[in-house]
Formats: sequence, structure tokens, C-alpha cells
Amino acid sequence: MARFAICLSIKEKSIPHSEEYDKDGSVLEPAILFGEYEQLYLGLMRNRLKHDGLAETELNEMTRCHLNRGVIALSARIDDLGDFYDLVVEERNV
Repeated sequence: MARFAICLSIKEKSIPHSEEYDKDGSVLEPAILFGEYEQLYLGLMRNRLKHDGLAETELNEMTRCHLNRGVIALSARIDDLGDFYDLVVEERNV
């Protein structure tokens, strides 16, 4: 779900602001968060940084912001696994 959350946030037009999200919490290593798709997500994030006019040095911070914003968006839309499935189907058809 974390990967899906990041994708939902990347899809949004606005830039997430780091001060809006909690900086305390779990540390997720990229290999754990992205697994074998780490390079794909790195590419998505670099593309988004470029689109937003942000420096590569912002990569970790903006990944955290996109993860947080996406999780907040997901939590508002999902109560159970069926809701998540419906959301995945809906997003694939957009």
C-alpha cells in the first residue's frame, strides 16, 4: 500500500510541503519500501522532482512527503481490503 500511496501523491498536481507531515516515525530503507522496483520508483521520484523544479538533494524529503500525503489520501478512502481493490481498479481506468 505504501507504493500505491506514493503513486497517488505523485499523480497530484500540487507539491507536498514537508512541514505538513510528521517527520518522526519509522525509517524505511528504499530496498524494503520499493523492493525489486527500487529503480522504477527512483525514476518516478526524479521525474517528479524535475517537474516540480526541485533539486535531486530533495529526493529523500520529497519521497517522505509523497508517502505521507498518499497514506493520508488512502486512509480517507479505504476501510477494508475490498475498498483498496476498488480503488486500484478505479485508478487503473483513469
